[in-house]
Parts: sequence; structure tokens; C-alpha cells
Amino acid sequence: MITQKYRYAGIAVVALVVNMIGASPGTASAQNQVTAKGRHDYVSNRIIVKYKDGATSTSQVKLRKHLASPGHQKLGKQATDLELVQLPIGTSVDVAIAAARSDPAVEFAEPDYILTKAEVSNDPCYAATCSGTLTPLWGMQGDSSPTATNQYGSQAAEVWNNGHTGSRDVVVGVIDEGIQIAHPDLAANIWTNPGEIAGNNIDDDGNGFRDDIHGWDFYQNNASVYDQNLVLEQDFHGTHVAGTIGAVGGNSIGVAGVNWNVSVISAKFLGAPGGTDSGAIRAINYLVDLKVNHDVNIVAINNSWGGGGFSGAMWNSINAAGDAGILFVAAAGNDGLDNDTTASYPANYDCSTDYMDQPRGWDCLVSVAAIDSTGSLAGWSNYGQFKVDIGAPGVGITSTVPNNAYDMKSGTSMATPHVTGAIALCASMNSQNSASTIRKILLDTAAATSSLTDNVFTNGRLDLSAMESKCVNPFVISNDVRTKEGNQSFTLTASGGPGSGAISFSASGAGCVLDEDGVTLTTTVFGSSCQVTAHKAALGPVGAQVSATETFFFTKLQQTTPVVVSQTITSADAGTPILLEASGGDGPSTTYTFRVTGSNCAISTVGSQKFVVSNRPTTCTIYATHPASGNYLSATSAGADFEMLAVAQAPIAVTNPVRVGFTQTPIMLTSQGGSGSGSITYKLAQPNVLCALSGPSQSLLTVLSETQCSIYVSKASNSIYAAAASPPVVFSFNWAETSSYDFPSTPASLKRGKSKTLPSVTTTGRSLVVKATGKCTVKRKYAVANGVKQVSGFTLKAKSSKGTCKLKLSTKTSSGLVVGPISRTIRVK
Repeated sequence: MITQKYRYAGIAVVALVVNMIGASPGTASAQNQVTAKGRHDYVSNRIIVKYKDGATSTSQVKLRKHLASPGHQKLGKQATDLELVQLPIGTSVDVAIAAARSDPAVEFAEPDYILTKAEVSNDPCYAATCSGTLTPLWGMQGDSSPTATNQYGSQAAEVWNNGHTGSRDVVVGVIDEGIQIAHPDLAANIWTNPGEIAGNNIDDDGNGFRDDIHGWDFYQNNASVYDQNLVLEQDFHGTHVAGTIGAVGGNSIGVAGVNWNVSVISAKFLGAPGGTDSGAIRAINYLVDLKVNHDVNIVAINNSWGGGGFSGAMWNSINAAGDAGILFVAAAGNDGLDNDTTASYPANYDCSTDYMDQPRGWDCLVSVAAIDSTGSLAGWSNYGQFKVDIGAPGVGITSTVPNNAYDMKSGTSMATPHVTGAIALCASMNSQNSASTIRKILLDTAAATSSLTDNVFTNGRLDLSAMESKCVNPFVISNDVRTKEGNQSFTLTASGGPGSGAISFSASGAGCVLDEDGVTLTTTVFGSSCQVTAHKAALGPVGAQVSATETFFFTKLQQTTPVVVSQTITSADAGTPILLEASGGDGPSTTYTFRVTGSNCAISTVGSQKFVVSNRPTTCTIYATHPASGNYLSATSAGADFEMLAVAQAPIAVTNPVRVGFTQTPIMLTSQGGSGSGSITYKLAQPNVLCALSGPSQSLLTVLSETQCSIYVSKASNSIYAAAASPPVVFSFNWAETSSYDFPSTPASLKRGKSKTLPSVTTTGRSLVVKATGKCTVKRKYAVANGVKQVSGFTLKAKSSKGTCKLKLSTKTSSGLVVGPISRTIRVK
């Protein structure tokens, strides 16, 4: 079965996987249980399949039939090319994946990994330290926050004190367990779908989900995002995460989230046992669809879970979220491991590539480690200098839990919603803040923390107070385009920042020139960069001068004169070199380089000249490159085809001098001529069932009856030579005597004047000739029956004088061929 586990960002939970296709929660059969494979468990009876662009529904049906799939499910309204395919009982996941990957319509196939929460809960040390009581909200405090301080907190309280408490126009997705949407500290901040009418069982907004009023439960595939089970602590984790992001503040009860005002969507995919890749993927796709097609202002997705291996389908979905301008905030994990060397997903996914495989240019994923109230990296928290971005409060975090209650939990699960909340709070301060801008602010303002040095990318922790000045209206150089060819110019622009002070620019770098107008940037050195700093002067009571720095690039020029492979000779016999020539391109260089593709093709050099050559008949494609020179980049021509032709062989012929034979008497065929070492084969020029070729090279010719055979010889292509064939020649065959005719009982001697009758002899010849010479005579009689001549007997008579008698027996065919004679000598006494 397919197994893989996802975890809440902490201790892994391995249990029964539910929400299988065709099975309801709590009734999953034994075949659906998780098979433990460390951090790579997966569900045993289904796989995830991504079809190639352009794959037809017919090809998808064909694959499901091939797998004998009893059911399937699309993983999102827009993701028509991504589906969960159920496997029949007894089918191995590895076998199914191999079969799917071999289908030409499939881009990839993979297991449906199991995922679990990422929390560290009920740790005895925390209970002992806290004596069973809840800790203050140290994670919200700052080094100068009102009432209570903690320099290692998120500094959220300082931002609240400046009047920034969030906005319900900003929406956050929580992919996790469900959320107690009626919790008194959460209810006001739970998102309500404006496109749905509650309770009418109709998909009013057309997003594929009926009555998704506050989100969707992908674990049980229904609209109920809260399924309280106090024994299993069901939905505790999701409710706790939601409270850190957006518990209502200033209401004199319970706790306050990073955002006192925000809209939280529940995308539940975890049950008490955990969840699966496919559930998480559907949840991501659901939230992306809400933003892209239903104008829901989702700025971030909180992902306090982990486990499993790399999933191409999830990677695509995460990148699709990035393309939609949604930040994907992920718990680093609670294994105490270095994510740079031991990957922890989803925190280790790369989200800088568009899901259509085009570079986006910025990373949409933020990976979060956990620190405690003393600023120490939690001992169980994963870390990574390159794969974990930032630290945040994650130890002894008090937040909302089901049954209108509050509880303390620890884990990177608890650190992650601090960062997600900070992103939402930043978005609420300035609606023009893009996802990439907010991520940059988040990481650029991280507060240096010794325990995080070389353990996270920023070497620091979340600092909302430092973010505030940049989120409110960050002063930035606002040019969207920062790369141009060297003969062009930039008109520098800057925006944002506090106050309305004058803006000025300065530039540094080789060849960088700032014109008299102070905003036009040019260069005298193509292929260089300029460091530009924008300054905004302080004005009135609004702070000090602020500045922003960006790098502008001036590339070398593209060559506009096409480079072409220019010679007119484009074919030659194989083995004959063809001189290569090229023309075109810009810049001072007068040289060209050549590249060849094609089987058995090569480029040879003779002096300064280049040649294309092949020792086999083939097509060689040549590309000419005019190198970079002066202010120009290199340029390459389109491919030019050169045909290397097969060489004709020398004439070949069948050389048998005798081309007349007997039936059933084989003739060994011979030939000469041709070129190269290709194999020789003899063939019939015209079909004839009486003619048979056999033996090596079909060189033995045998016939069954009187006939003619038209024969030619061929020599196979080889090396530079084409195949060759001789003209046909005709072989004629006639009936021949068998070896059985003879004089069966010829006497050694015969008395003078006496006669002797000899037995008959059988032959298939056309004419039987019997002769006697010397001192005897012979008479014979024969009859023809069924085409066989049978001599009925011979009468041998001795003459009257002594001497010797020679008896000869031979046959003669109609074509004149003579077989025999057979001779016997008889003494006459």
C-alpha cells in the first residue's frame, strides 16, 4: 500500500488514514492502514497522477482502465490534469507508479504521502516549568511593549500600540486540522464566503464546493470544518494555530492573535491520525482558486504540518500559490535535524519556479524554526542555514483550543502562525504590498539572534516592530524593470516611505552615469551593473531620512544581423569532408565556431578551416556561432542540414559458369564484385515454388521438378556504401537419372553363341540407351507407366568367336544431357 506520513510540526503521528476514495472516515479497511517508512509513509491504495499538457480525457480514461482503477478524484477545480487514482486491492503502489510513468500521456506519478501535525505538546518539562498553568503571551511581546516585555517575542504588541491591529479585508488560509469557528476569541475573525448561501446545498459561487461557508474539510470531504472530539483532541491543533494568527484582541477575554482583525479560512485536511498529500494538495488548490477566480484576498497560507517525501504534485500546487501572490509559510519540523542535509517537506520545497516551468524570480515559501522565551533555538526544532528562513516564538505558546478554552503548546507549528500573522498584519498596513515585497521585508528585518546564527538563512528571528516601518509604506526604488541593454537608459523612480521629503538618487559602479536631471541612469560599460541608492529626506515630524538600494544591470547587446551557415554545397558522399562557412552577426569578431549534431557526424580542422564529415550516410546539422565581442553578446545561427550520401558499390554479379542442372541436384551459387564488407545474400528475382535457396547466404539452389530459376545476388549496405544488387541470371533444371539404375546381375563370362536374360532396371530418364560392342549383342524391351520407363529385360547373346564384349547403359534427356554410361565387360569363351 502507499504510505507516507505528514506531521504536525513536531512529534510524528502515524495512524489509520481515512477519506479514501469510496470510504468514509472511521470505516477505512485494513488495506488503507499506514505502512511505516520513517518520514516517508504513504497511502497503500492510491497514487497521484499529473497528466501532460494536452492529454485528452480519453488518454486519462485509458490509464485508469490499465490500472483497473475503481475510482478517481480531481485534486482541484482548475487542476483537471491532476488526479488521485485509486488502486484495486493487491496492486503495489510501486508497480502502479511505474505503469503510470510509462504512459506517454503522464508527466509524473507519485505516492500519496501521509502528513501530520508539527507540534510539541504535553511535554513534561513544559508542564513542570509552568506548574500546569498557562504562560503569558510572551510571543506577542517586544523589548519595549506596554505592560510586559520580552525582547525575543514577535514585537507584535509594539505594533498594536501604534494602532496597527490588522484588517478583516486581509485573508489567511489555515491548512491544518479544523478550527472551532464559534470560539468566542475566534468567531469574529472567521471568514464567511460571500458567494455562498448557507444550508441550501448548492454550489452558489461555482467553485466546486457546496456550502463552503467558512472553508472546506478535505479530510472528510464536507463543509464542516470543525468536528469536536475532546478525547482525540480533534481540531485542537488547527484551533490553536488560528488563535495565534488571529484571536480577537482588545475584547478582555482569553488571548490576542498577531492580528486582532483578520479573516481566517479553514482548509482542513488533517484528522486525528494525520492526513495525506492529496488532501493537502486539494486544500492548496482550493485556496488558490478562491484568490484567482473569486477575488478572495488571501495573502498567506499557514502550514504547521510536515512529513513525507518530495511530491511533484504538491510542488506544482505550492508554486501555483506563489504565482497567485500567496506566501506559503511552513513549519521547519521538530526532528532537531538540519534541513540543509535532511529534507523536511513542505518546508524544503523550492517555490521560485512558476508551476508552468517559467522562472518567477522570487521565492513564495517561508520556512520557520522555533525559539523559546530566552532566544534559544528549541532543541527539537529543525534548522538549516539555507533551507530554514527565520525563527519565531514556538515554546510555551498559549492560544485558543476547542470547547471555548485555551491551552499551551510548543513546536514549529506554534512558531509558524506567528510569521503567518506577521505577513497578514503587514498586508493590512498597505494594500499595495505584494507577496514578494512582504517576504523581503520579513526576512530583511529579522532581528539578529545568536542561537540562530548559521542555523537559519536570516541569522535572526521575527521582528514585527522592524517590519512596521517598511510595511506601512516602505520606501523602495520602484522601477519594475532593472535590466536593459547597454545602449538604453533607466528613468529612476522611488515611492513610499514616511512623509513627503524630497527624493534623490546616487549611483556607483564602473561606467555608471547619472544625468543632470538626477533620474536618468546610463552606462559607458556594457555588461556591467550600477548600484543605485534612493534617498528620501526627513520632513517635519516624520522620522529621519530613509533610503533604499537596488542594482540595475546593463547587458551587452543582442546581435541583430542574423548569423547563417552560408556555403552552397550541402551534400557529399559519406566520407567526403564539406568545408564549413558562416556569415552575419555584429561586433568586431570575424571568426565563427561550429557545432554539429547527428549520428556519426564530426567536425574536423585542417589549418584554419573547419569541415563536417561522417563515415556513414546520415544528416548532419551544423550551427554557427559568432562569438561575443565588443558590446555584443554571442549569437548562434539556425541549424543547417548537410546530407552525407551513401556511395554506390562496384558492380556485383552471379558468376556460376554452368547454369544448367538436374532436378534435386543442388548448385552452389557464386558471385563477385561489390564494395565494402556487407553481407552477401542470394535471392529469387521471380517467385517460383519449385526453386529453393538454403545454406549460408542462401547460396545453395535446389529444385524439385523441371523448371527455371531467376537468381540475383545482393550485398548489404556498410560503412559509406549503399546496398547493391546484381542483374538476375537464369538457371535451367531437367529430370536426371537416379543412381539406382544398373545392370543388376551381369555374368562375368558367356559361352560362344549362347544367350543370357538380364533383369530389368528402372530409370526416370527420358531416353534409355543400351549398347553392346565386341563379341556380343544386346536386345532390350521397355514400357512407360505413369511417367516412369521400365525396361522389361535384356537379352545378351555371345557371338561365335572368342573375345570380350563391352555392355554400356546410359540415359539421355530431352535437352541432350547424357547420364552414364555404366559399363560392364564380359568374356566370351
